[in-house]
Amino acid sequence: APLPQAPISKPSVQAAGALVAAAPSEGASAVLLATVGSPHHQTRRGVASLLGAACASALELPPPQAAAFASAIRALVCDTDATVRATAASAYWELHRRSVADADAILPQVQPPQQKLIQRSKPAAK
Repeated sequence: APLPQAPISKPSVQAAGALVAAAPSEGASAVLLATVGSPHHQTRRGVASLLGAACASALELPPPQAAAFASAIRALVCDTDATVRATAASAYWELHRRSVADADAILPQVQPPQQKLIQRSKPAAK
């Protein structure tokens, strides 16, 4: 069945984030990846946020999933909406913590402004 294309509300993103963090699953990942190209910027913002949450909560990312997340983050960091781009740039660093090679592969595939955005969003060392 086709996925609904309605925008994701902020409370829905927060609830979904809690679920993704508590119990990551292939099904949740499939839904996220399927909605990367949504016509609604709110949905794409939610997807970028949830990709970051999924990367942050995963004990490990299997190589196919890490590659799929990298592809989605690459697309979202090039989005027309500034908030989507910024959220995807933050998700990049969550992916980087789990799969350096997949994250590093994104950088040469995006334009210099997106590369700079990613670098600016790097979290401070703890």
